[in-house]
Amino acid sequence: MFAVILCTAPMDESERIARALVEEGLSACVNISPEVNSLSWSE
Repeated sequence: MFAVILCTAPMDESERIARALVEEGLSACVNISPEVNSLSWSE
């Protein structure tokens, strides 16, 4: 099974979460992006 999970957190918390996921074998790869640009539309 493959899954993509997106999560927002402060940078220091992101690093702690990522390290725990990889060390526990719950994730093979974690990407941390310091900036996210979003475009959206709604009525």
